[in-house]
Amino acid sequence: MPFLHTLADLPEDEVIVEGYIRACQAGWKDPDAWAADGWPVVLFGDAERAWRVLLLLVERAPDDVPLSLVGAGPMEDFFNEHAPAFVDRIEERARRDPRFREAMAGAWLSRGALPADIEERVVRASAGGVLLLGDTPPDARRRGKKRG
Repeated sequence: MPFLHTLADLPEDEVIVEGYIRACQAGWKDPDAWAADGWPVVLFGDAERAWRVLLLLVERAPDDVPLSLVGAGPMEDFFNEHAPAFVDRIEERARRDPRFREAMAGAWLSRGALPADIEERVVRASAGGVLLLGDTPPDARRRGKKRG
């Protein structure tokens, strides 16, 4: 399938999800890798549809596609683009869906890219699984401390 430029070019959500999963399974060396091209079109073109596709990816990812791949790709993208508008839904979903929470552990966010309160709520919803880049890990802070 050729590169997808507009929402009108995209197939149904289920087709995008199935293609994305097959591409993950094949290490992106699969004809279905086009699904990864469709994700940004959905992400930037229709936030509600992007949320639905993200939830389908989390729900349908089989055992051989780690949920961390969904977290490190589409979920991370979604958080960076839409977390402020969707933070209530993110928190609710994380509270009741262990697969969603597991996928969140694959997401990395740059500290300060989101408003601080949104960042804090997303990290808290993930039970600390979302990594904030720019943070110094606790053990590194201890090693770097000067002794008085």
